Amino acid sequence: MAFTCVRRCKCRPRACFQGLNKASSKRTGSQRPLLSDNSLLLASFTVLLELFFMKKHRLFLLNSAFLILSVVVSLLLAEGILRLKNASIINYDIEMWQYARKLKKPVENPRIGHDHIANAKATLQSVELRTNSWGLRGGPVTEKPEAGKRRILVLGDSFVLGWGVEENQTLSRRLQSLFEKRGDNVEVLNGGIGNYNTQRTVEHFLAGLAELEPTDIIYLASSASAEMLHDTPGNFFMRNSQLAVTCWLAYKNFAAHNEGGKQGLIQHYQELYQANSPGVAIIREELQKLADYGRSHNTRIMVAFMPDIRFLTEAATTQMSDRIVEIGRSTGMPAMSLLPQFQNDKYEDLRIIAGDFHFNAATHDRIANVLFAALSDGGIDISKTQ
Repeated sequence: MAFTCVRRCKCRPRACFQGLNKASSKRTGSQRPLLSDNSLLLASFTVLLELFFMKKHRLFLLNSAFLILSVVVSLLLAEGILRLKNASIINYDIEMWQYARKLKKPVENPRIGHDHIANAKATLQSVELRTNSWGLRGGPVTEKPEAGKRRILVLGDSFVLGWGVEENQTLSRRLQSLFEKRGDNVEVLNGGIGNYNTQRTVEHFLAGLAELEPTDIIYLASSASAEMLHDTPGNFFMRNSQLAVTCWLAYKNFAAHNEGGKQGLIQHYQELYQANSPGVAIIREELQKLADYGRSHNTRIMVAFMPDIRFLTEAATTQMSDRIVEIGRSTGMPAMSLLPQFQNDKYEDLRIIAGDFHFNAATHDRIANVLFAALSDGGIDISKTQ
């Protein structure tokens, strides 16, 4: 009642309670007030305190709402500006993120992790990348090769995929062109998928691509072949926000810098390709599976190592090269390294763009020529799997 009086009458609480005492005395005929002075003071203080905290609470809520709204608007503005910037200036990390969102799908088999979405298309790093019904980069492919046609399947990661180069400039298409110029009836299929190691490559082939019945298989191993990879779905922000991805990558780059930067990565490769490392053990297991498949299906298979062009002269790269060749040959498959072909080249002449160490079109062409020589007379004889 006192609270109602103060709100509606807009009078001072003490005067209000005094009026209440007088009115009550008249009704009861009593001269003694209903409220004593102490009670009146206490009631007045309570009402004032209540009003004070109501005002403070309302102010706090308004300030909090304004702060939250300001943060949300700022983040949305930053997201928009970042998207506009990345739409006009190529950002390798964001393009790879777009690749995962637009062209990849999760696979239940943990040994594979993910696969390409079939019959999909996206423009990534200013280049159109399309997949066919098999999830391979390129146009339609029949399930079985035509009678009398040699079908070569090139397996590997994003370097084989041809990240950042036009489809007709990838090493698989360049290799097919070289065979066609010689008059051979050959088709070369691009089995490259980004973020694949040896285990994912071989398991993916055995699970689905073996149905293509290739007459030849070329597995192009890279520095990532021994990596222990794990796909994670990520949270809502990492799947949908370029700002969140940029912040996460900035944190990872900062952490990598604190771990030694370039020298830290080189040391990582040295440890990764030690003879007794878990990654090397998995490569041995998976390449043995591939060799066994070749023998049981009369399929010619060759293993080749593609070096990390950032570290062409480093001992760690030589170590990786020797390890892959040694493992390939130990399974009975012919194996070679592309490292000698590029050791005298500059990194800037081989890369696609600054900040992206994938091969440019000229490098794809050079690799295709090396493989063509290895597959032809006078090169590595893969007519038989030992």
